[in-house]
Amino acid sequence: MAETRRVKAGIVGCGDISLHGYFPYVSRIFDLVATCDLIEERARQMARIWGAKEVYTSLDDMLAKSDIEAVFVLTPMSTHADLTLKVAQAGKHFLVQKPFATNFEKGKAVVKVAREKGVKGLVEPNYWLDPVYQKAKEIIQQGHIGPVHYILARTERDFVPLWGGETYYEREGGGMLFDMGVYLISGLTYLLGPAKKVVGLAALSVPQRPPRWSDDVFTDFLKTYTPGDSPFAYRAEQERMVPTEMKAPDNTFTLIEWPGNCLGCVVANSVSFVMPPQGPRMFLCGEKGTIAFGIPDSGSPLSVASTIEDSPYFVPRPQRGKEWHHLPRESFPPYRYMEASTQHLHDCIVNNTEPLPSIEWGLHVSEIMIKSFESSDKGQALALETTF
Repeated sequence: MAETRRVKAGIVGCGDISLHGYFPYVSRIFDLVATCDLIEERARQMARIWGAKEVYTSLDDMLAKSDIEAVFVLTPMSTHADLTLKVAQAGKHFLVQKPFATNFEKGKAVVKVAREKGVKGLVEPNYWLDPVYQKAKEIIQQGHIGPVHYILARTERDFVPLWGGETYYEREGGGMLFDMGVYLISGLTYLLGPAKKVVGLAALSVPQRPPRWSDDVFTDFLKTYTPGDSPFAYRAEQERMVPTEMKAPDNTFTLIEWPGNCLGCVVANSVSFVMPPQGPRMFLCGEKGTIAFGIPDSGSPLSVASTIEDSPYFVPRPQRGKEWHHLPRESFPPYRYMEASTQHLHDCIVNNTEPLPSIEWGLHVSEIMIKSFESSDKGQALALETTF
């Protein structure tokens, strides 16, 4: 019989994503012992709200003093690898929010230490447990659309988030590619496996942006917050704003080559100020059919058309989304990757199994994005080193 217990955990990074994305689940699934943030009042208020007993302003102190087995790293993107390395060196299991790393060498160091220490590591976003992506991968592997040759994936915004501070604006954080493009690249590598080569174009097109909220806005908001309140209500604040200058690329194209002459383009930008017509978030075209995620007005998260007559997805004369097989949304159980990942990490620790996805996969996703920027700077295609 599998062991049943609540694993003791701490959270480092008490910002926006932690409040609505992780604290509700970590406090329910794990034994939440400690909170940690550079802004002490945030860590203190999160401990009050979610029942943690210990408060820290230093991850080093939390790792040294707190009786915890696992750490959730929910800090700004550029700090993920540095902090996760400390967690792994301390022999603690971890979940790290996307992206795994914005520096390739630091990411490799985390993988090396984690494997040496035997700790469980889970890298977000977790499409490996997503029922929609699981079904799409099944359809591809069963040959219903034939070998995949062409992919287009896109994420566009008419704004830069105002709630993330340096997370979104500093070049070290990666900007839109590492914040939103990561979802597309993560999904594609889950579906198709490791990629071979990257060509990138990245530009900072609109450096001057509207002012963002000061840190005090969110910190003060937490002082009266209780579970059940809207975690986004602080965004109504209009007074305490600070100037913002974009330093990370806000306009990116990443071309990716997979084995078998499969080419994909991932678009991630925050310069679509008049949003273009809605289309599928992502589609994969094979020799015998196409899979699309989110065809407008279909009511389906996943649509398929195949020219193979004995396929259940056969369409006699497939056109652009017409008469396709639109898999009903109700056929997929509700899924929120942050909740699923929290439960999955706990189960893996208790049952001594390896998490899905692996840290090697997380490094591969990060390498694609890091080398996309390097390719743009150097003006040449770059081969990928990692696999999973």
